[in-house]
Amino acid sequence: MFQKENDLSLEQQYLVLVIDNDSAIRRVIAEEFSPWGMRVYGLSSAGEARELLKTMRPDLIILDIDLPDDSGLDLCAELRLDYHYQWVSIIFLTMVSDLDKKLEGYRLGADLYITKPFNPKELAALVQARIRRVKDLMEHTIRDHLTGLYSRKYFSERLEEEVYHYRRNDKPFCVTLIDLDWFKKVNDQIGHLSGDFVLSHFGSFLRESLRHMDIVARYGGEEFIILMPETEAGAAKAIIERLRESWLSSPLVEPYYQKILTVTFSAGVAQFDRSSSNPHDLILAADRALYAAKKAGRNRTFSTEQLKDKPELRSPLILVVDDSSLIRHLLEKQLSEKSYRVVTAGNGLEALTLANHLQPSLAVVDMVMPGMDGLELTRKLRENPKTLGIKVIALTADHFEGSLLQAFHAGVDDYMNKPFSFPELEVRIQNLLRKAHGETR
Repeated sequence: MFQKENDLSLEQQYLVLVIDNDSAIRRVIAEEFSPWGMRVYGLSSAGEARELLKTMRPDLIILDIDLPDDSGLDLCAELRLDYHYQWVSIIFLTMVSDLDKKLEGYRLGADLYITKPFNPKELAALVQARIRRVKDLMEHTIRDHLTGLYSRKYFSERLEEEVYHYRRNDKPFCVTLIDLDWFKKVNDQIGHLSGDFVLSHFGSFLRESLRHMDIVARYGGEEFIILMPETEAGAAKAIIERLRESWLSSPLVEPYYQKILTVTFSAGVAQFDRSSSNPHDLILAADRALYAAKKAGRNRTFSTEQLKDKPELRSPLILVVDDSSLIRHLLEKQLSEKSYRVVTAGNGLEALTLANHLQPSLAVVDMVMPGMDGLELTRKLRENPKTLGIKVIALTADHFEGSLLQAFHAGVDDYMNKPFSFPELEVRIQNLLRKAHGETR
């Protein structure tokens, strides 16, 4: 049972290019192929075909050997030298029955010969079946087996095409690199089967959430890459931010131990423009933006334009939480002199609001404060996907071992007693930030 044209969207229909100088043949093929879910572009010459093929990639080409301006054999040979058309089926539709010419066509890359006159219904069935077989084969070779997303090699080919289209049409496009935060912990603490589940689930999420025109690929490990045609950096960043919020809105329960996982992601967006020299440089730019997002605390999206406008974003943000205004002022001054960005809060509730909004890389937290103390603040930071990655250094005048254990159980990363040495605190901050940056990206 064939599919009717109105059952399929334009994007779902197969695209067939017919190059034949007989307008009646082109019309009959177009009329017969339409109910089978195939759109036909009819051309009368090799020159017209060459021009159209610069901007369109058909699923199959039907080609007459004798064209008014060139030989179909020459056009076939030319197409097979272009990697874009190495896997596109080429069928010769011709009056020629000479065996030597047929053998020459096969040698140059033809897949089949159909001799005129022909049965249009039989040709339509044959073309649809061949397209489906080739597409099934290609799906197996261009897809990542775990996530179902495109392979890195296929992505590179499509990126090259997009650069070509940009230079012809001047339409903006972006590349976004995405990396799952702290993914190594999933593999190390729960197991690689659970890690594979997260990767597969995230791949499905990206495929279902992005636009039909976007090309999504697994770039390697827990890194993913997206080609976003006809999209400027600001719009791309907004799309990825919506994705990030949507990803965190539903619980992620791995099936083997029924554990609820919280896996955030960071992203870097780069736009191709006149200053871009090649696709490789564009990916490097997206990677720099991704690194800046990681460095700033993860679970966020940065664009290269954002980094140009605000170079200070490359410096880690530190949140100082203490009910002593003297300590807050002292630490803000000393950390700022070391090129850190600093925000301060005088109580736990204010600190929690700032942490949710600004997502600092690290927090220096007094454990004993009125209202929400440092222990409760740390627990709440660890409960929220937006803030769970913030490194926490506890400051306290309490020297009891039980207090130390309580702090670490709450999720504190390091612990210092008051009064403290600022040089020692600076070293501990550097070590924690280095540890955070060194985790698997």
